[in-house]
Amino acid sequence: MQFPKGFTALIMTSDAPLDDAWTAVLPRSIATASESRISEWIGGRIAVQRAFAKAAVRVGADAFKNGSFRKIESNPNWSFSISHTSEWAFAWVTNDKVSIGVDIEDSDREIKPAVAARFAHGNDLALAPILLWSAKEAAFKSVPVESQIDLVVSKIAIGDGTFTISDRDINGFWRQEIAGDLVRSFAWTESK
Repeated sequence: MQFPKGFTALIMTSDAPLDDAWTAVLPRSIATASESRISEWIGGRIAVQRAFAKAAVRVGADAFKNGSFRKIESNPNWSFSISHTSEWAFAWVTNDKVSIGVDIEDSDREIKPAVAARFAHGNDLALAPILLWSAKEAAFKSVPVESQIDLVVSKIAIGDGTFTISDRDINGFWRQEIAGDLVRSFAWTESK
């Protein structure tokens, strides 16, 4: 399947304003978190806004007040996915009929072999642990929410541009980009 058309945006989380427009829409679980976690959450939503702006779609902070994390009520034909590191927030938006997931990681992030063994699948493509982890994160996010319940990342098998989930009838596609010191992974499944 072809890579879905869409728009992306990358911002520094330190650029995320802690103003009233954003603090008013923080979920309770985030509102009581550290300032850095709040900046990551807001940064992700600002990245969504900027990606939508590239598509000439206006999205205000209030669009996130209901805890939206895949769709905006005022633009139901569009979907989005967000990821962040401590320094960066990244978003991908599309109006293609697919379910999407994105992940961003620092390319030099070390994953200990014992941790990598916990998320590995016997049919995984041979990738550096951080690249495999990022691909699996994006794939997990692309799975419909109802299928994420009790989904274990080690059940996701990453192939050459495709992924499967061994205990579910779900197959999808993925690709990865390395830009500077960041790994960006994209995954998508056909919407049912």
